[in-house]
Amino acid sequence: MEWRRIRTQPPPLRDVLLRHALPLCLVPGMAAGIGALTGAVAMPLEGPAIEPLRLAVFASLCATAGLAVLVAVFRVLATLFVPAPRWSDAFRLAAYGSTPLLLASAFMAVPAMAMVPLIGALHSCYLYYGGAHTLFGIAEDDCAEFVALSALGSGAALFLLGAAAGSYAVL
Repeated sequence: MEWRRIRTQPPPLRDVLLRHALPLCLVPGMAAGIGALTGAVAMPLEGPAIEPLRLAVFASLCATAGLAVLVAVFRVLATLFVPAPRWSDAFRLAAYGSTPLLLASAFMAVPAMAMVPLIGALHSCYLYYGGAHTLFGIAEDDCAEFVALSALGSGAALFLLGAAAGSYAVL
């Protein structure tokens, strides 16, 4: 139902970015920082007290990069199903569809609750399914395939991005 409203009366991309996506990308960072401060997230024994802050900033940047990768994957894969998908629809689908996952990442501050983001991820997949049909016009029979391919594509891209960041950090 909400996807139809977003399709017919799309909010400006600036508002989606500044009022929705970026604030939500701060949630994983805050969870990582709080977890590091409370000792719930393992930190190296040596190192300055700034490490929890550095971890929080890095986690927020990773969430933002993940959202950007998801936008690109949605846009590229949508071309397999519809003739001319729009970048703005891909951005709205990624931003609004990722809301449950980003909110559930707050539970990462408590190791015993580390499985809760999986529930958020499943709900996000459900939202991607509905949004792909409504925003892109992908046939309902193809939406499950679109979501599965998007998950694989974004997972592979983020794995490579993480490997590159890790190799840079070692240097």
